[in-house]
Amino acid sequence: TTTINSVANQPVIAGVTVLPAGSYTIKAVFTPTDSTDYATQTTTASYSVGLATPLVALSSNSSQLFGQNPVTFTATVSTTIGAAPGTVTYLNGGTVNFLDGTNVIGTNIPVVNGVATFTTSSLTVAAHTISAQFNGTTNYNAATSNNVTVTVVDFNFSLNITSATLQPNSNGVVTFTVAPLNGTTFPADVILSLTGLPAGSTYSFSPSTLLAGSGSQTVTLTLNIPTTAALQKPSNGFPTKYAPYALALLLLPFAGRLRKNSKRLSRILTILVLVVAGITASIGMTGCGAGAGGFFGQSPQTYTVTITGTSGTLSHSTTFTLTIE
Repeated sequence: TTTINSVANQPVIAGVTVLPAGSYTIKAVFTPTDSTDYATQTTTASYSVGLATPLVALSSNSSQLFGQNPVTFTATVSTTIGAAPGTVTYLNGGTVNFLDGTNVIGTNIPVVNGVATFTTSSLTVAAHTISAQFNGTTNYNAATSNNVTVTVVDFNFSLNITSATLQPNSNGVVTFTVAPLNGTTFPADVILSLTGLPAGSTYSFSPSTLLAGSGSQTVTLTLNIPTTAALQKPSNGFPTKYAPYALALLLLPFAGRLRKNSKRLSRILTILVLVVAGITASIGMTGCGAGAGGFFGQSPQTYTVTITGTSGTLSHSTTFTLTIE
């Protein structure tokens, strides 16, 4: 008959193959069935059970990603002690720290059923060496995982122009390059969009999405400007509100004579009104056609056109000036 007694204030443990860490006194008692010929014998021995060292395995859901996007790291903590051959037992309890090199980026993440997970969107554009450190418990030593390398990349635009000029009811083409930074390919799709065109205008990108796994690409932007973009208010010409003043100036030299000859006044006034109206109309038409030099003489209109690339939570933009004349 064998019993195991703890000298570390732990209860009696019987029928187990794995002992918690601590100091134990093992007492073996031999009780003979033939007490006439054999006597009961007792012997004791002291043992110390040390901390076990677990296995810590680290993985990530992505090895390359765009900045500002999340990446999840998973640490699995297990042991072969007390497990059937070829299997492991997963720990339940304790905490894990996640490190980027020597910098702690995730602190005291709990281990639940052998797993601790940590998600971050704060990794900078660079290659990162991530590890997980199990902090240990009363029965297990601290342990460090394998390293996992995660590369965070970015992208940028390179426009072939800074400005473009188009006529209403016309098409225009702009080309530009989108390239990954700190990497040779895009780790995720980049979707292109555009804002800032005149009302009624349309556009198209070719391609409109830069696919994950592709590298630096030249994109063609086609702009379609409607005729309505020409319908701008003229910025020059002879304003009609000044016509009464012009009429008064023309009548001023004749004011004295007109008072003396009131019968002829109405006829002269009629003629002068017609003349001034004709002159005003002529000046107005001339101003609309010559001053601006644009489509039907409207003033050139400028627009700041913004091209944006978006991938997850990462977004970059570039602009150029579009003039409609």
